[in-house]
Amino acid sequence: MISSSVRVSYQQNTERFIEFYALQAEYAAGLARLPRVLQAWLDTRVKPARAAEECSTASQGWRTARLSAHRQQELADMIAQPGGEERLATWLRACLPVFSLLEIGDHARPSWAAVDPVTGELARRLMALRERVFLANYGLAKAAAAHGRPDGFDDRLSAACAGLLDAIDRYVPGERAARFGYFATYWIRYHIGRQAQKFNGVVSFPIYQQRMGRKIEQLTLRRQGAGLGEPNRTEVCAALEVGHDAYDRHRKRPLVMSLHAPVAEGERETGLEFLLADPAPAPGTELEDEDVAARIEGWLRRSFPPATRVMLAYAHDLGRLPQAAEEYLTHLREIARERLRFVAD
Repeated sequence: MISSSVRVSYQQNTERFIEFYALQAEYAAGLARLPRVLQAWLDTRVKPARAAEECSTASQGWRTARLSAHRQQELADMIAQPGGEERLATWLRACLPVFSLLEIGDHARPSWAAVDPVTGELARRLMALRERVFLANYGLAKAAAAHGRPDGFDDRLSAACAGLLDAIDRYVPGERAARFGYFATYWIRYHIGRQAQKFNGVVSFPIYQQRMGRKIEQLTLRRQGAGLGEPNRTEVCAALEVGHDAYDRHRKRPLVMSLHAPVAEGERETGLEFLLADPAPAPGTELEDEDVAARIEGWLRRSFPPATRVMLAYAHDLGRLPQAAEEYLTHLREIARERLRFVAD
């Protein structure tokens, strides 16, 4: 049963969002009267490839910061159409999160005072109210960040706050709207998960490459379970419904190898950490530093490709950089010759 204090808190939060959404409508109406500011912001957007069949999602009430080619064209047409300020204001509030609306204001050159002081004052009030709403719901981010190891709390809290802001910027209050605490939990968890994917590994890869890698692994496991071999390039692209260019970019990503993982050679473990910690010389003999360095260098050459050794040598001064770079260039020349032979054949 919900206590009276919690019910009052829910009511206050609802009233804040109603006020916040009404202020967004006023600010969007002010932006709709400034087509040059909107066009300047639209010109800075990345132009994505247009799909063969793409429908507008404005009617779905989904606010997204990444405008598709269809939405960009739709916005450009409304900006160029005279007398369509009301429709443009409705579109801006329905399709763009608050962050994007405030970002548009940054293109009011040289300042809001020179372009439109009234809209500039609305932008200032919108940012102030946005901060008040964030502080009122800060507990959601803090509670989500508390789940996990203590040493990563600060990073999780930073990601959770970003997710909370994202939820505030996208939330649309209404009778049929979900409660904000439920809506924000999705975005907070999403940002925490993205932060873990991007920064908890040795090398940070784009999220789409991580997802594609997992899908390829799952596809390979399913084929192995069915007694089939490893899928080739065409089979992977057909199964995942991706283009050959996307698959080729994924295959060219750097190979992540751990320096602490043991590598078995016969009955011995020769991982780098093992070599540094326990050279294990024969009884009655002494293993000189040069011998240890030679063994480590040999292990690196057997275990890491030249491109990875170039990276390690540059970042950590491991191995001989000129020799590793020369081997890498030789490897590239061999690949080029193979491609030329394939084209000639």
